[in-house]
Amino acid sequence: MSSFTSKIKAFFSVKRNAVITAVTVALLLIAAVALCLIYGTPGRYAYAQKYCAENPQAALNALENVSDGYKDAAKLKQYTQALIMAENGETQQAIEILTKLDYYKDCRIRVKNLYYELASKQLENGEYDAAIENFEKSGTDDSQTMIAAVKYKKALAAEESGDCAAAAEMFSQLGDYEDSLDRRFQNIAAYISALPLKDACDIVDREAQPLADAAEAMTAGVYAEVLSAFNEIRMSYAEELMENEMWQEAIDRLLTVDGDYGGDAAEEKLVYCRSMLVYIDAVALMEAEDYAEAIELFDTIAGFLDSDERNRQCEGKAYKWEFSGFMTSDGTKTGKTTKFKISDSFYVCGTLTGGKPQKTLDLRFVWTDKLGYTATSTVTDWENGMSGTVRFYYTVPENARAGKNTVKVYNDRTGEVLATYTFTTKK
Repeated sequence: MSSFTSKIKAFFSVKRNAVITAVTVALLLIAAVALCLIYGTPGRYAYAQKYCAENPQAALNALENVSDGYKDAAKLKQYTQALIMAENGETQQAIEILTKLDYYKDCRIRVKNLYYELASKQLENGEYDAAIENFEKSGTDDSQTMIAAVKYKKALAAEESGDCAAAAEMFSQLGDYEDSLDRRFQNIAAYISALPLKDACDIVDREAQPLADAAEAMTAGVYAEVLSAFNEIRMSYAEELMENEMWQEAIDRLLTVDGDYGGDAAEEKLVYCRSMLVYIDAVALMEAEDYAEAIELFDTIAGFLDSDERNRQCEGKAYKWEFSGFMTSDGTKTGKTTKFKISDSFYVCGTLTGGKPQKTLDLRFVWTDKLGYTATSTVTDWENGMSGTVRFYYTVPENARAGKNTVKVYNDRTGEVLATYTFTTKK
C-alpha cells in the first residue's frame, strides 16, 4: 500500500515539475522581452537584430523608437521593411531596397532568390521577356536552365499564334534544347510557304545546308517533311520561271531540287528547259539563213516542238535534193524517148544528188495517165549519187486511153516534187 502511494506521488511530482519548467521558460521569455523593452534602445535594437529574419514585423516594431543613428539601425529598419514587403508580395519593391543595401547581412542572397521568385511568377503569367530578364538577374544555379525553358515557351507561344518567322528565330537560339531543332525548320517551312516564290527560295537556299547538317540530329519524319517543303518551293519557283520563259534561271533552280523529290518531274523539266534553249538558238540560226548550223542543233532535239519540221525545211535549203533523169523504152539511155505505145513499158531512169551528208531519202514515183488514174512506186534509202530505174506499164493495154501522161518524182518525206516527166502514148 505504501509502495503504490509513493508511485502516485512520484508521478504527480514529475508532472508538476514539467509544468513548472514550461511556465518558467515562458515567464523567462516574457521577462526577456520585457527587459529588452524596459532596457530601452540597446534592448530594442538587440531584439530586432536577433529576430528580424524570423519576425520582421516584430523587429520593425521594436525599432520604432530607435534612432537611425544608433549603430546600423537605419539599415536594419530598411532590411526588415524589405522582408515585410517580400512577405506581402511586393517583390519588386523589396528587391529595390535590398539591392541598395548591397552587402548588408544576406541582402545579396535574398535579392537573387527574390529575382528567381519574381521570374517564376512572370513565367506562369506568360510574361516571358520579363521572366528571362529576372532569371538572368537571379544568377542561381539553375537560372540558365530556367531561361532556356522560358525561351522555349515563348517560341511555342509565337508558333501557336502563327508568327512562324519569330518562332523559327527563337527556336534557332535554343540549339538542340528539347525539340527546338525540329520546330525551327518546321516553322521556317511554314513561314516561307506564304512568301513570294523568289523570296521563299532565297530562304530555302540559305537554310538548305543547315538543314543537311542537322539531318542526323533531327527526327526522320520531320526532316523528310521539311525537305519536301523546301523542294516544293524550289519546284514551284522553277515552274514560275518557265512560265516567264526564263529558261536558264529555271535550269539553275531545278538543279537544286533533291533528286528523290517528285520522281522524274525535275529531270523532265530540266530536259525541256535545255531543249528550249537549243531550240531558240536553232531558230535564230534558221532565221539568219545559217541552215547548216541550225540543222546541227535541231538534230540534237529531235521530236521537240516543231524541230523536226524546221529541220526538214533547213535541209531543203542547205542540202537541196535533185533528181536528174529521163524516160526510156528499154531501161537504158539508148532507148531514151517521150513517146510510147500503150503496150510498152515506161522506164524512168535517174540519179539523186545533194542532201545532208550521211542522209538517205525515199523517192516516190507517181504516174498519172490520160484518164487521171495513178500508179505509185516508192524506192527507199536513196543516197547522194545513187542511180536507179522505175518501170511502169498498163496491165490491160487494150483498155488504155492514148494521150498525155506524167511521171512525178517526190521527196517522200516532204512531198516536194524533185522532177516531172511528160510523155505521150498511142495505140
